[in-house]
Amino acid sequence: MHPKAFTLVEMIGATALSALLMASVLAVVSGLHRKTAAVRDTSVPAVMSATIQLVRQDLQLSDAWESHSPGIVLAGRCALGAGQERSHMPARVRYRIAQVRNRPWLIREQAVLHESEAPGTIELLVAGVREIRLETITDEASDPLRPSPRTVPVPGQVRLVMVAGESTIDEVLTIR
Repeated sequence: MHPKAFTLVEMIGATALSALLMASVLAVVSGLHRKTAAVRDTSVPAVMSATIQLVRQDLQLSDAWESHSPGIVLAGRCALGAGQERSHMPARVRYRIAQVRNRPWLIREQAVLHESEAPGTIELLVAGVREIRLETITDEASDPLRPSPRTVPVPGQVRLVMVAGESTIDEVLTIR
């Protein structure tokens, strides 16, 4: 009568098989981590670029703007429809920073100024943005950058400054 136990060969085989499975799982997990980091690194600039383009389009369709820390308010025909297409309805658009789950986010709020339209919309645009502002660009040598103290007509060029994490985006936008 043989005792019910595993032989030494069976134990070595099971250990080798377990080691192979653990190595393959480790390879898959590290590959996913690298891919996630790469997507995170490439998507942030893409999202920032898309956000800059959205601000540029809103400015092009605005009649007036106001920049105050920590946001921007635009007024004009800059409304977005349900499918993110331009409806050219009169609207007030506000870009501001809000805390969402203890992280700063750039938010775009839209209030259509037509009574028959649905209530305004709020979009989360970019995580990690701590500041957004517009500055006028003047020809005066003594005062090349002057933040807008109140609502003014949109000039031909403005400087868009966004602070996200450790980086600052400083871009001149040609509007008209």
